[in-house]
Amino acid sequence: MDKRYVLSVVALVISLVHAQTNVQVQNRQIWHNYCSAAARGNLFASYQAFSPICASYSPETCCDVVAQAIRSYPDMQLCRTKSGFQLGAVGCGVDRSSTDSIQDQPEPSNFHFPTETSSPEVPVRRSEPSPTTGTVPTSTVEVVEIVFNYNPHDNVRVSIPVPKTSTIQANSGSQRPTAGQKTQNARPTGQLGQQSQNPAPNRRPTPNEETSDYDEEMPAVMVNTPGYQATEFALNLCRSIGGPNNGDSVISPLLPQLLLANLVDVANPTTKQQLLKAIRLYPEQLDKLTKSLRDVSKSSVNTVEFASVNFVAGDLKLNKTYSEDARLRNVEVLAIDFRQPNQAARIANKWVSEKTHHLINEIVSPGSVSPDTRLLLANSIYFKGKWKYAFIQTEPAKFEAAPGHGQQVNSMYQLNKLRYGEINFPDDNGLRWVELPYEGDTLAMLIFLPTQRHQLEASFRQLRPEDLARVLAELDTSYIKTKVNVHLPKFTVTDSVSLNGALERLGVGSIFHDGDALRYLSNEATVVSDVTQRTYLSVDELGTKATSVASLSIVPLSITPEYREIRFNVDQPFLVMIVDKRERYPVFIGRIYDPQE
Repeated sequence: MDKRYVLSVVALVISLVHAQTNVQVQNRQIWHNYCSAAARGNLFASYQAFSPICASYSPETCCDVVAQAIRSYPDMQLCRTKSGFQLGAVGCGVDRSSTDSIQDQPEPSNFHFPTETSSPEVPVRRSEPSPTTGTVPTSTVEVVEIVFNYNPHDNVRVSIPVPKTSTIQANSGSQRPTAGQKTQNARPTGQLGQQSQNPAPNRRPTPNEETSDYDEEMPAVMVNTPGYQATEFALNLCRSIGGPNNGDSVISPLLPQLLLANLVDVANPTTKQQLLKAIRLYPEQLDKLTKSLRDVSKSSVNTVEFASVNFVAGDLKLNKTYSEDARLRNVEVLAIDFRQPNQAARIANKWVSEKTHHLINEIVSPGSVSPDTRLLLANSIYFKGKWKYAFIQTEPAKFEAAPGHGQQVNSMYQLNKLRYGEINFPDDNGLRWVELPYEGDTLAMLIFLPTQRHQLEASFRQLRPEDLARVLAELDTSYIKTKVNVHLPKFTVTDSVSLNGALERLGVGSIFHDGDALRYLSNEATVVSDVTQRTYLSVDELGTKATSVASLSIVPLSITPEYREIRFNVDQPFLVMIVDKRERYPVFIGRIYDPQE
């Protein structure tokens, strides 16, 4: 039976709401003074006020970082110091100017999160004297030691002074909420990138007031997560590829990211640094993202399938550790004779066709297979999703691919309560977006339209990871204040692209030229000859089919409560993403200029 017709499972998510202490109320009031909608116009003032906490972040994300910090440490107080507010023990009697400060957290690209199956180390509690200040006698405060994992190979122990009633758990400051769990007190209602409607300019809420900007406008933006770093790589790769030359383009950034991660542990130190800087994540973190996607098939009517293979020349001796890692990651290892190009291409293409449900039937041609090829790495993703809200009708409509160049398309229509927002850029360009959720609410399609007509590329070039992180945070809230009239063309896109130039522009150059780059891969000096991706995306009234396959060839060195009704008419070039709402990153990204069925 077609899975699109199978009924979905309904899940009930219960959020826990905790009573607020006086310290939490005071922290919220301090945050509000510098980060409310009325105060947000002066980014420098808020960044300066919280500079000890925001030292490693941009001014645009500072307020979000502080909001996340005071949620993560509810029993710690924002204390004023010479350099700005920072978290300390209640009463602000503890000096946190040393290595305990939040400003010592690592850059996002270096942050590692334990996997769900790992057992976090239990916090070690001990008592120690607090420093004497003036004539105040020395007192005893309790200290909890928490282990933070900055990468899979290092642990850093941080001592944080806390009151004796603290409930801080191991690694509580470094992990995002689990799937289905809401961040405490986060219930945003404002549009992203905009101030709230009709703010009261001269009024500040009282400390005990239930409704405030902190509750109503701040989505829980996660920046120190694998999902955020996957978003960074995705946007960097798409921009490095450039705009589509002949119509539409679509890729799955996760696939080349996974392929390159396979080379991290067999690269020399210089190449390893290049790879990690470009792909942003360790292989273990990428495994966590793919596990989350695989789980979609277990909990909804949607289907997500991954597959990976290494086609190995019969006389090539692979590094034993590399082979064992491949086995542990369920990567197929198949012997192939590259000296017979027709047979080698037929075997590789058969594997691709089966894994993509016959939507993509070729990843290599006989003419592109060199007899000298030693290793061909390939991976694939297949997605079939059913809309949570099906489109109710389809009718002919006009689509303007370029100014003055209109065409007839079959446009689908629906009117529903949908999440909607806008992102504005300094040059008056911007993007409007709407969410089209799939059954199960773990995956969604985002459609972006430029606010200035026919300026998709100009707006996309300015889309930053933090902008997309704000949108993805908005998808994690249950509060929807907009009804959206959506008109979206039916379309099918097939795209093929070589990623060599894009990866070199991202700083991954040595794997293509240096015979010593993959020093520990095999008994031969080898280089990467090509990284290719082919992708298929089809959208209709019932849902979406999308699949992608990437290959990497290695050869010898010789080579508000009232609903606002919004009209969202997709009648010009648009940006489309299929996103993982739990891990918060794009799985597919496409730019559609000429929608064809």
